[in-house]
This record gives sequence, structure tokens and C-alpha cells, in this order.
Amino acid sequence: MMIKHTPGPWKAKGHKIILTVDNQWNGQILAETKGGWFSEGKRLANANLIAAAPEMFDYLQHLYENTLSEIIGEESYEALKLILKKAKGEE
Repeated sequence: MMIKHTPGPWKAKGHKIILTVDNQWNGQILAETKGGWFSEGKRLANANLIAAAPEMFDYLQHLYENTLSEIIGEESYEALKLILKKAKGEE
């Protein structure tokens, strides 16, 4: 599978999500959560969730490719498939 997103790891640093890969982009800002009507706590929580996305995606992809639907159940397997499609922009 070809990865289309910026590879991780990413790290939340306050409201900013930065790249922590060991290359020329190390420390570059990938995204930033903005205020608006969101509280400070929500902005920080959103940044942490976004920063964890590459690892979560990789793990879910691994589960999908290496887990038989009989083990986790057809409903969970289909839910996993839909989540991965959404993450890839295929939904």
C-alpha cells in the first residue's frame, strides 16, 4: 500500500502538530488546532489525537491485513474496513 499522508511520527507541541521524523522536515509544523469557540483543553486534546493518527492508522491497517474476520467478528471487521477507507479518503 502506498502511503499518501505525511509519514509519522508526529508530535503535539501545545496546539501544533510537528513532524518528528529524522530528516529535513524534523520539527516542521504539520498542522495547528485553532481557537474559535473551542476551549483550550479541547484544542490540546485535538492536537494530541491528530498527532497519534499515523500510529493508529498503521496499527489498524495491520489488524485489517492480519486478522481474520472470524476472530473479531464480521461486524467489527467491516467497521475496521470502513474506518480505513475513511482515513484514506475513499469513503
